[in-house]
Amino acid sequence: MAFIFNNLDSFNLWIISGFILILAEFIIFPGLGILFLGLGALTNAILTSKYDISLQYQLFSFGLFSCLWFVLLWWPLNHYVYKKNLANDYQDIVGNEAEVLSQNLSSTALGQIKWSGTILNAKLQSLSNDENQIAIKGEIVLIKKIEGNIAICIRKPQYK
Repeated sequence: MAFIFNNLDSFNLWIISGFILILAEFIIFPGLGILFLGLGALTNAILTSKYDISLQYQLFSFGLFSCLWFVLLWWPLNHYVYKKNLANDYQDIVGNEAEVLSQNLSSTALGQIKWSGTILNAKLQSLSNDENQIAIKGEIVLIKKIEGNIAICIRKPQYK
């Protein structure tokens, strides 16, 4: 193994390690940030092809270029690739019925509901005419909206 690395110059080592790191980001460890290290290694390969610098400075420039790639690409990647619009992720829940699991579900305290086999944190929507609305355990409520990780519910109208 040492024979292989002795015959490779630093340019080829940086190119190979850059491609391995980038492939690892996309295939093995997506979202870990190895992409920035791979881009730093490729940039370092370009630097070492132009200038003859020692290993110590190559490692320093590798770290510097990786940090620069992180600073340059973090916001665009986070904004356009990884960011999820949480307001729209759970809209399939809105309008569905759920069963109250906690003893009392009110507009002032968190409780729990069960929707489609999933237990969710929930509150009752506070209405201006009746602030002390309470739904008891086992009652069916309607999910009106999702705020963060809390389902805002209303009591299901009882028809006679």
